[in-house]
Amino acid sequence: MKKWLFPSLMAVLVAACSVNAFAAIELTRTDLQYIRIKVDAIPTDPALPDIWLIQGNVIFLKDHYSLESIQLTLEADRLFLDFTVNRGDLIAGRDTVIDQPFAMKSEPLPQGLYTLVVRLNGQILFDRPLDTNPQPQPTPVPPVPVPFYRPIIEVVDAPVTDESLVSLLVRGYLPDTAHAITSAKAEVIGREILLHMEIESSGMGAEVLTMAEQVFPVGQLPAGDYYVLLIINGQPTEKSIFFVQSTTEPVVEPEPVSGPFFKPSVELKTNPVTIEDEVTLVVRGYLPDTAYFISRAHAEVQTNEVRLSMEIESSGIGAQVLVWTEQEFNLGKLPAGMYYAILMINGLGMAKTEFEVHATDPSSSVPEPNNNPYQAQILIDPVNPAVNEEFMIILKGWWPMEGYAIESKDVQVVDHDIFIKLTVFIPNIQTFAPTELVPFKEMLAALQLDYGIYTVHTSFFDQKVEDRKSV
Repeated sequence: MKKWLFPSLMAVLVAACSVNAFAAIELTRTDLQYIRIKVDAIPTDPALPDIWLIQGNVIFLKDHYSLESIQLTLEADRLFLDFTVNRGDLIAGRDTVIDQPFAMKSEPLPQGLYTLVVRLNGQILFDRPLDTNPQPQPTPVPPVPVPFYRPIIEVVDAPVTDESLVSLLVRGYLPDTAHAITSAKAEVIGREILLHMEIESSGMGAEVLTMAEQVFPVGQLPAGDYYVLLIINGQPTEKSIFFVQSTTEPVVEPEPVSGPFFKPSVELKTNPVTIEDEVTLVVRGYLPDTAYFISRAHAEVQTNEVRLSMEIESSGIGAQVLVWTEQEFNLGKLPAGMYYAILMINGLGMAKTEFEVHATDPSSSVPEPNNNPYQAQILIDPVNPAVNEEFMIILKGWWPMEGYAIESKDVQVVDHDIFIKLTVFIPNIQTFAPTELVPFKEMLAALQLDYGIYTVHTSFFDQKVEDRKSV
């Protein structure tokens, strides 16, 4: 038999339970209604899954429960994850939400099939299989860029009822004048509507973004919520949701579909980052009341796309106050390049950001060669402004040496795009000699905008560099 105890975690748990040192007790059916345990088992290396990361949350819905210990034990082909919980005075217990996350790694397991058994005070709650045999890894196929930028899905003549002939409108930009929409059709599957669109190029065209619109007739739909997925050239591209009102029931305005998480933002914990750094993204926002909690958080990196998935649940009725919440996602070390991160909450896209992993530290004495010589980055303050709330667009980066400066700025708002053109003064030097980089940070514009998602395009006249940031 092998056992693994985790001193640092145990020290915290024992200290937390020192006030009420109860012996482990047998839990009743009533107890199990107020205790929730969520467990994920993830191999640290999918190609050779011999070491497993066991993580999750222990959630108490009454404050008279406390967590005494967590123990991982290997017996033959079963890996037991044992939780020991203490119980105080049930009558004096108050409604609450106590969320205690945990994470631990197993020792290397021999190849074979195992079962992870989760027990609470000796009672088996559930189990799941673990396969430690080497798994064949598919050869990654780089995604083909979708030739359609800034897609937006709208309902024509909204609001609609179950007597309306529903049509959906897709708007966006084609990359040049040679591309065109060649086919489009809508497919209704229950409460999901798939919009299939094919875009092809006829050859060489003027390299200017071209606005394009496509109407998808859907027809009559039963009352309820509908989820829309736009698929372009076989690739899922954009999601949306809309509501069909019943004509036989009282008219009720549907609640805004924002999910149980308000003003979400995604940012790097430390910036800049290099290939030698552990990359961590931080999600910040507000839960709608004290009954809501993050039940699961998971990050997945595929090529240059990062998908952050969070599941948020409610334990019942809580105090109606916004609760500030932060959730960190450790991505590990990443290759150099630009990355696109999207935050999915309960299956819906809620926020996105872009970040860069540098080959070397941009503050080092010699600038790293890249197609953005100023290593420019757009910041929005506040990160997610409200409708008609004034926000600032800030540019920060690194000049190659002393003497550089922004001479002029031209700011234009076109539809849902913010175009900022900058002229940079370059000092008169005969030869370039590597020197210390000079950091800069400058406010480019202060704006107030209507509801929507906007993209900031920043370009320099002397260098064809563009940095995009969504607001």
